[in-house]
Amino acid sequence: MRTRVCAVGLMVMWGALGTAGRADAQVAQALVGTWTLNPELGQTPREVGFGADLIPEEPAMPGRRGTSGAGNRGRSDGNGGRPQGARNAGPRRESREDAERLRLMTAEVREPARHLTIADSGTAITLSDDQGRARAFRPGREETFTLAPDVVLVARSVFEGDRFVVTYDIQEGRQLRYAFSATAAPRRLSVDIQFLEHGGRDVVHRVFEPTRPNEAPVAAPQAAVAAAPRDGLAPPPPPLLRRPPEPGRTPAAPAGTAPPDVPAAPVVGSQRALSLRGLTKVSVAVDSLTADATACGLTQAGLEEAVRARLTNGGLTVSRLEQDIYVLVRVLTSRPSQGVCVSRYDVSLDTHTMAAFSHQRTPALVEVSLLRDGGLTGGAPAAHAAGVLEGVGRDVDAFTREIRDANR
Repeated sequence: MRTRVCAVGLMVMWGALGTAGRADAQVAQALVGTWTLNPELGQTPREVGFGADLIPEEPAMPGRRGTSGAGNRGRSDGNGGRPQGARNAGPRRESREDAERLRLMTAEVREPARHLTIADSGTAITLSDDQGRARAFRPGREETFTLAPDVVLVARSVFEGDRFVVTYDIQEGRQLRYAFSATAAPRRLSVDIQFLEHGGRDVVHRVFEPTRPNEAPVAAPQAAVAAAPRDGLAPPPPPLLRRPPEPGRTPAAPAGTAPPDVPAAPVVGSQRALSLRGLTKVSVAVDSLTADATACGLTQAGLEEAVRARLTNGGLTVSRLEQDIYVLVRVLTSRPSQGVCVSRYDVSLDTHTMAAFSHQRTPALVEVSLLRDGGLTGGAPAAHAAGVLEGVGRDVDAFTREIRDANR
């Protein structure tokens, strides 16, 4: 009898665990995709952050007490009008690492990424954005990331009902909690961020919508990437490939060309159409790939052939000899965890020209981007190369359509 009862109990327990596993997998799959922030649908307090009265004006030296009471924003939690920090406004010892961690993570909330990609490998969920951050979380386990030299960030993740929740330890008594949830109709991603501390909390609500196929993520500022160089984050894109034209084939310099090493932003409307008029022949160049890209199934030859096929199908002649105008593909891949690949790809239609500048008499060779697009994708290695090729091909198709329209 006891054996039968124990067996029934184990079957019930296994059944419950299996149901929970399936539910968590469904939640994870609902989050997967590339998302674009819609600021109009979210809610952000005017001054978001931890209680300012507990943050010293300067990072405190070891053994030195942080200042208190300076710069309090006067947030009230219904406690008789007392600021939230008043409950625990006693002296706080704060190291330089604590202060820097607080500053960096608060800045992430105040200056959110516009594009977010979520990938699920089955064992880890990876969050990557257009500011170069990529973090992989294994639900139920503690993760450690490096925000900056000598600044470590500890995080834990868990599924709570229909939400995926990540909690970052900022300082003693202070945490940042991100809750991710998705809806199907309309398809949206909600991110609720809580500044947890004794005496109260700030709450930020953000809403993301699926990224449109022709919408390219904005490149990460150098300073934003430099703030966290060692936690598996994707570094900024490599410098633009310098490919000077052959002697005697340099066209005349157009007015308003950008100075050296600063690619000109693509012009819009009729001006851009004029720059594409008469274009029928291009070549293809693919920058060198990293070892991570190769491990994720990407090859230079595969990318080059895919781009050639798209251009040919679009009605352009693709020359294997280097042309003045060429399609340049750059792919930067990182593997923040086992079983997850994240790539940022950039596609541009480039040329070179000689430009004259007011500060010198001799014209200089500069690179000009006539068209530019790109994107961000992530997922399991087995399907990652196909995802990158699809994104790059989509951008190349958009280029050929615009060239055809300009030559009608």
